[in-house]
Amino acid sequence: MSWLVLRMAVSRTLGVVRSLQAAGIDAWTPIGMRRRFRPRSTKYDDIEAPLLPTFAFAPAAQLGKLLAIAHAPGSPHPPFTVFQRGDVFPVASESALLPLRQYEIDERARWDDFLEAKGREDRRKRKKYTARAYVMGQRVRVEKPAFEGLAGKIVEIRKNGDLVLEFTGFLRGTTVPSCDVAPIRLTDEQPKRAQAA
Repeated sequence: MSWLVLRMAVSRTLGVVRSLQAAGIDAWTPIGMRRRFRPRSTKYDDIEAPLLPTFAFAPAAQLGKLLAIAHAPGSPHPPFTVFQRGDVFPVASESALLPLRQYEIDERARWDDFLEAKGREDRRKRKKYTARAYVMGQRVRVEKPAFEGLAGKIVEIRKNGDLVLEFTGFLRGTTVPSCDVAPIRLTDEQPKRAQAA
């Protein structure tokens, strides 16, 4: 397949591609992910972003349709042009786009690695923060596998945020992240005691 080169404003790169795809044209541009922080906030949005802003590609076989869209007055599509040199519309072969396709794959893999590393860091910070809410001897219930639902007593609070639990006299020394447990309130255990009586 041969590909035409489309040009557009930076902010319209993804809009053009999505609009043409919705119209049945197999437009493509390499897309990655980036984290955008909200103004004056620590909150953020993970959004798609073009890796090659202002450039997109579309099948050369659809040149006529693309020109009609690009030059139509009041077109519902974001503005774009089909790149040409003189009277010629240069095309790129599929093999010429392979490095860009690989670049997109590599960037997605880097993003996945970034999210995994951020997840580990967030869990570490959350463990340390939540550990402050507990005291030695306090009874807690595990809410995550593999001891989900078991109630235990805290016998050690570690600096990294892990809690060492003893489950009703057995399994002493079981280590559980503090973010995977919840405190047991007195009212949670009263019904069980009443049934036992």
